[in-house]
Amino acid sequence: MLEPGPMQARRSPQDALAFLDIASYFESVIVHELSHAIFDATPCPFDSCIAANEYVAYTVQIMSLTPEQRAEFVERSGVDGKVSRDELSAIILFMAPTLFARKAWAHLSQRDDQCGYLRKILNGTILFDFERF
Repeated sequence: MLEPGPMQARRSPQDALAFLDIASYFESVIVHELSHAIFDATPCPFDSCIAANEYVAYTVQIMSLTPEQRAEFVERSGVDGKVSRDELSAIILFMAPTLFARKAWAHLSQRDDQCGYLRKILNGTILFDFERF
């Protein structure tokens, strides 16, 4: 984990959270990384459940923002309409992580019980990943 100064120097202006001041951004990255630690106990029937892992990390990171920051994130996201779970794959994550973050938040925002949905991911009931051949 980089300290805020070096992190600021490496931030991309295209990052989904580039509009945040460095203190808010740094705090959100801490939340993102802690989410990975929580996900570590999640059952995964495959070699990797990276899409689900990042889904949880990005959505919890965005949940940690203030209501005003979340509203700005949504406004800047450019994601309109319903997002299906099929749009949240490891391929999208690796090729376009910013798009993945934006779609993950839009997808979770469509749920009536967001915390319940995240709980189902964390207990292995809901899967985003597939077996790789």
